[in-house]
Amino acid sequence: MHTIHFLDNHQPEVGAEATTCRKGLKWYNLVNVDNEVNLAHDPEGTIVGRAVVTKLWFGPFRQVPAIFVDIEQNPACQSYPGLLAAMQKTYENFKDTDLVTVVQYKRTE
Repeated sequence: MHTIHFLDNHQPEVGAEATTCRKGLKWYNLVNVDNEVNLAHDPEGTIVGRAVVTKLWFGPFRQVPAIFVDIEQNPACQSYPGLLAAMQKTYENFKDTDLVTVVQYKRTE
């Protein structure tokens, strides 16, 4: 089972869906819809829950559908400017034309 690592401790309630945006193709190629994943809080890597992948999207950041941004796991990222700021903080030289993968998941525990 793969583990999605988060720098913050924002996660949806059990049964709710959320998204996470990651630069590049890694997560698009790593998981499929219906795969189970662990949710971990870094830097310790403490597992804080589990989830099932419900949707995947890949494309330029500036084209991420609003429906994914609206349910971003971190409330500060539930707008394009907020998500862009977080991506720029996380990934050096990140631009809104960079390719990203959005993983939508439903927390199961």
